[in-house]
Amino acid sequence: MNRFKDLKEKFNANLYILLIILCAYIGVKIIDNYYILFNLYDLLLGILWPFILAAIIAYVLNPIMKVFENKLNLSRGISLLSTLILVTLVLVLCAIYLVPGIVSNITTLINSIPEMVRISEKWFNNAINSELTMEIANKINILENLGNWSTTFFNTALASLVTVTLSIVNWVFALIIAVYYLFYKETFVKSSRKWLFIIFRERLGKKLLEFFHAVNYMLGTYLWVRAVESTIVGIACFIGLIFIKSQYIVLISVVFGITNMVPYFGPFVGIVFGVVLNIFFNPMTALIVLIWLFVLQQIDGNWLGPKMSSNSIGINPVACLLALSVGGKLYGMIGMLIAIPIAGALKIYYERYLNKYTSKNPKLVDAIDNYKVDISHIKVKKNSSIKSSSNRKDDNSNN
Repeated sequence: MNRFKDLKEKFNANLYILLIILCAYIGVKIIDNYYILFNLYDLLLGILWPFILAAIIAYVLNPIMKVFENKLNLSRGISLLSTLILVTLVLVLCAIYLVPGIVSNITTLINSIPEMVRISEKWFNNAINSELTMEIANKINILENLGNWSTTFFNTALASLVTVTLSIVNWVFALIIAVYYLFYKETFVKSSRKWLFIIFRERLGKKLLEFFHAVNYMLGTYLWVRAVESTIVGIACFIGLIFIKSQYIVLISVVFGITNMVPYFGPFVGIVFGVVLNIFFNPMTALIVLIWLFVLQQIDGNWLGPKMSSNSIGINPVACLLALSVGGKLYGMIGMLIAIPIAGALKIYYERYLNKYTSKNPKLVDAIDNYKVDISHIKVKKNSSIKSSSNRKDDNSNN
């Protein structure tokens, strides 16, 4: 019996060693063939992308559907149909009145690039000595580099346009899935909640669910407020540029409105874009555009934004800038859009933890609040130092 037990223990020990060696071998193979994991990730993302896109579409359309459903007391089906009709109507109006202007501005801009390059070269020639200009131009080939850059840029834009065209099928498929998401949203939410509790257990699952609700509230409030605010700013920009007689009015207005969605950084990107497109043709017009867009940005930041948001997020500017930097670094423009709502949700938990800690340690909080730094003991008494130095001089003279 003991011999059988010893054999069993040896077998288990050898089995553990074999499993460790096997895991190490698999780990080495994974490291050596890491590109397979990336290919697998790309494959899974390609399969799941329509469903992810459908979830985003459903998330955007859900507040509109809730207005029809809760405010107008319509059924789910009629509310969903009304939402789709309203969104389709808005898109059709944009396609009729907005898209042709943007396409016309972009076409004009493409045709104006050689003229912009010529003007840029003329500025270089006038700014510095002509011999030095020729020497620099021979070394760095300014005109050729600008031409190559523009060619590369528009080739990339053309490739992107082809990619977008080919992805229309994905969008249509995603829209169909989004309709199912919206119609059966309670079923999907309940199923997701069950899987959340199964994977993370009930305690952690509840905390994650609470965090998701906080992010959802912050994200929904913030994005809708910023969207309405940016639309107002874009329309005001369009009206002002008409009176200024700016170049590329529709394109500048759309870009300024879209970039206004990102606080702090975004409006200045729109301002630079508008000024650059005008400065090649009329520097005075570019200056007036700069002043007008800057005034709009100030009105938005100091009056319109606070009036509309009504402290919907409630985080200070330094935290906003930090969140924007992190979000932009990780996920670009999308990351900057969702960074502040996520920071607002994290702020809720930070304040909750802080209040919980301060309620348990009131004496420590009072000590911190009433603490004052005393630096009197490190002050140098000038009179005493002068007297001591004069006494040393007297002693030296007596000696």
